[in-house]
Amino acid sequence: MWIISGDGAYENIIENVVREDVPVWEVGRTYLSFHESGLTQAEIAARVGKTQGHVSTAMILARNLAPAVVVRLSQLPANAVPVQRLLRLSALVDDESEPDEAAQVRLFRQMLESPTRRGRRAAQPRTQKEMVWQRFQRLRQGKVGIRVDPVYQPFLDSLLKYLAGENKGLRP
Repeated sequence: MWIISGDGAYENIIENVVREDVPVWEVGRTYLSFHESGLTQAEIAARVGKTQGHVSTAMILARNLAPAVVVRLSQLPANAVPVQRLLRLSALVDDESEPDEAAQVRLFRQMLESPTRRGRRAAQPRTQKEMVWQRFQRLRQGKVGIRVDPVYQPFLDSLLKYLAGENKGLRP
């Protein structure tokens, strides 16, 4: 990690980046000030020990999030809203590339009312034995349309009988 400045600016930003309770857009404001002083995103990233993608995302959020959204975000716990959702908000800008506050506030309310994950629940971890058994059940019921080379069919039949408890070993 390189610290070039003697005024403590890089030390402060590195400390804030490491702390998880400092919002990304707050860190992005500091990145913007470095960028305005002539540094590129790659140089900023190298100096603070982060990726250029992190620096770019933080700068986009700092530049494009509407003030009303930032105020509401500051009232929520840290990292309550995923960065991808914040980037979606920050994409709502007007013709002058300024944050479209009304559209951002409307979408932000919708985001807060809807869960972050939709559709299927997260899969529960399963043991290898459970996975093999479930595959066997699907095969037995004909729910899996796997085409098997006829050369391996006798072995598969023997394996299925073994898994079902009909055989004591794998016999051809």
